[in-house]
Amino acid sequence: MKSERTLTLLGIGGLVLFNFWFLFTDAQPWIINSINILFHEAGHWIFFIFGQFLYVLGGTLGEILMPTIFIISFWMKDNIPGQAFSWWWLSTAFYSVSIYVSDARAQRLELIGGPGGHDWFYLLGQTRLLDYDIFIGRIFVFLSLLATLYVAWLGYRYWQLGKGKIIS
Repeated sequence: MKSERTLTLLGIGGLVLFNFWFLFTDAQPWIINSINILFHEAGHWIFFIFGQFLYVLGGTLGEILMPTIFIISFWMKDNIPGQAFSWWWLSTAFYSVSIYVSDARAQRLELIGGPGGHDWFYLLGQTRLLDYDIFIGRIFVFLSLLATLYVAWLGYRYWQLGKGKIIS
C-alpha cells in the first residue's frame, strides 16, 4: 500500500516535470498531440448541428471538454490521483490549443484538413480578434501552467493525506 502511494506520488511529480519541460522548451510531444487531436476532431462532429461557428469551435471544445469530464468524474469520487491525471491532461489540451490559436494569422501548422481549414483563423476572424491570436494563445499557455500547478498541489494534497493530515 505504501509503495503504491509512493509510485502514485512519483507519477504525479513526473507529470508536473513533463509539463514544465514542454511549457518551457516549446516541445510538442506527438503522443499527447495524437490523443488531443482525436477529441478535437470528434468535437467537430459532435457540435456540427449547432451551426458553422460552433462546428468550428467544437474541435477545441471537444479537446477541452473530454478531460474536464474526467476531472468532474474523479472529483465526485474524491479520487485525487485520477483528478491529478485529468488536470494534467487538460493542461496538455490547453497547451495544444495555445499553439493552434497562436498560428491563426501565420497558418504554418500542417492541418489534417489541409490548407484553408484553420479553425482559429475562422473563429478569430469572425469575432474580429485575429490581430490578437498571439495574445489569446498566451492565455491558453497561462491556463496550461495554472493547471500544471494545480496538479502539483493535488500531489501535495495526496502526500499530506497519506500522512494522516486533512487538507481541504
